[in-house]
Amino acid sequence: MSEAPNPRRPRRGTWTPQPETIASLRVSGNSINGVDETVLRRASPFFWHPPEQHPWGDLQLLARKNSRKCPGSIESFHGAYEYPELIPVADKRNDSSPQELAEEAKQFALTHEADDIGIAKMDPQYVFEGYSIEDPWIIVLALAHNYERLREVPSDETNGIGV
Repeated sequence: MSEAPNPRRPRRGTWTPQPETIASLRVSGNSINGVDETVLRRASPFFWHPPEQHPWGDLQLLARKNSRKCPGSIESFHGAYEYPELIPVADKRNDSSPQELAEEAKQFALTHEADDIGIAKMDPQYVFEGYSIEDPWIIVLALAHNYERLREVPSDETNGIGV
């Protein structure tokens, strides 16, 4: 038995993008993603990097403007721009073993919304073109999407609620 469709979602095949959106699609994502390239290179900046760093800056600004129409979005997005100051590097070195430090970082991450964590020796290939990381090690956090919530996101100005 199929579920009742979300009444705020258009039926498949009935939605058409706004002309302003279509006008912003001037470049294929394949050139950014490296489709058919044979030489290893660093990833190119894309959609959520600063708009001047990629060819979809106009579309990004349009998406940002539209997403701010969603009730509650101002408060939600505010958290992305307001965060506590970084804690300075400790004056005294922690003499724990690398394994102990990794376990402590993992436990902290997993109890603070991360779904997985990885620690690796830094490689410039891990960093988007135009950026640099000078530290010898990196920590990568994985955050899973909640598919059950995302599939209910409506296709109107309130869809920022689900995101």
